[in-house]
Amino acid sequence: MMKKLALLVMLLAFITTPAFAGKTPEFDAVGDDSANYFNDFIRTMVSDHNENYNGVNLNQNSAFYNEYFSTAASGPIASAIFSGYSDYKIGPWFPTSYEWNIVLQMAPETDLDLQIRDCVLDVNQRDMWFYAQQTGRWRENNGQLVFTAAMNPRITVVAAPGPKQPASATAFYMDARKMPNLGLVTLNSRLYTSKALWEENIVMKLPIAGGYNKDGEPTFVLREGDVINVVIDIPWNNPVDIYYGPDNVVIQYVGMLGMDLIAEEIVQPAAE
Repeated sequence: MMKKLALLVMLLAFITTPAFAGKTPEFDAVGDDSANYFNDFIRTMVSDHNENYNGVNLNQNSAFYNEYFSTAASGPIASAIFSGYSDYKIGPWFPTSYEWNIVLQMAPETDLDLQIRDCVLDVNQRDMWFYAQQTGRWRENNGQLVFTAAMNPRITVVAAPGPKQPASATAFYMDARKMPNLGLVTLNSRLYTSKALWEENIVMKLPIAGGYNKDGEPTFVLREGDVINVVIDIPWNNPVDIYYGPDNVVIQYVGMLGMDLIAEEIVQPAAE
């Protein structure tokens, strides 16, 4: 009886160990996280303190080979809002897309915040303090202020398996928690609105093993090395000027200590 009880205690300890693993705030972006233009006091504090068990700073060793930013918008040009930053402009009647491919450096323990730093101005204006605007917002000839949902950008977010996932793992669309009330919606070409120089926040549900997203796709548990691909599509009838660059999208979450990667641990495959 005592042997069975001891075995039961050991089993329970093994099962519950992950719940007591160390957890720390983490953020990921394209390239060197610690050098992201939009890092504020909080992100700088996270970057300064996040080290792996070998004492290597994570956010300062985060420029993974498979991270990138891509767009057909015009640029790079000196930002109309952010001094010393370069971004890419798109205006009305020119449908285009912006894409960010970001590697998760730690296994997430929580939902993930997708944060988008905006730069939205009236057409052909570059003075934020007089011509700040919102996507989908325009005025009729009589001066009436109008908001048209279909004129806003659409966002798509896909989670793709990294080197730590089994070969059977397949990419899936991330779900977002709608706020308020936290209902779920799959981030598959979903409308969102942004304004001026503010930061928009989309809370993405932490996927589970053996689960499914709202579109019915099978999901896996995210871990270090997995990729989050973000695409923002700008419609032809967009009524404003929009500027995005490589640093405008960041993913924030709480990560699990001991389940992390530094950039040199993922080696680019040799060309065939």
